[in-house]
Amino acid sequence: VADEFDRNTDRVEMIKEMAALFIRVESNATHGELAANKDPLHTLNQCFKIFQDVAHEFGGHVDHYTGEGMLLAFNHPFPQSGFENQAAKAGVAIANICQRLQKEQRSPGQFRVALAIGPVMIGYLGVDRRKHLALAGGAAALAALLSSKVQSDQLIAIRASILRLGQGFRSNDVGTHKLSHGEAVRCITVTPRRDNLKDEIDAVVERIFYASPDHNGNNDASQP
Repeated sequence: VADEFDRNTDRVEMIKEMAALFIRVESNATHGELAANKDPLHTLNQCFKIFQDVAHEFGGHVDHYTGEGMLLAFNHPFPQSGFENQAAKAGVAIANICQRLQKEQRSPGQFRVALAIGPVMIGYLGVDRRKHLALAGGAAALAALLSSKVQSDQLIAIRASILRLGQGFRSNDVGTHKLSHGEAVRCITVTPRRDNLKDEIDAVVERIFYASPDHNGNNDASQP
């Protein structure tokens, strides 16, 4: 990504169709609890590393990190065949891993994973040395917004998204939610329908999760 776009930092903005995943971390910890945790950012970064590995597995990459979460991009900067399905598979895998991390008390809070598909602006944000390539608006903004509006431990999307995915996925309605500008949209969770798709996602989850640091107190990637 850097090699492709950093050749000319003054290039004009562009709009591209892509899929965006936003993983939001929600912490209910009090100030005292945060003070007692010596390495909250280290814990969060370990989670981010796992999510990044999943994105790479399905052809995506990290656009940026914030204290609230991270944005993953698919079909960017190069064309990616079936990017909608690849992003959905990554989202389901990450949602499954988030459930495991929370069960093992290895996460700094609850995670919300949201998918959005559509046009996104691509361009450089910032000035001088702080200028960097970034995604903005469109699907990127919608994914971040959905992760803050809908409470679910599964992959979240708007209802129209299921039409962009293959027959291997099913949707479950989670009601109507208002976006920041007041528009009400039907939201769903996305899960795999077909066994071969579920097996593909589960295989990635098992391999990456068991290889991650501190799994059950160790980093033994040889576990089954």
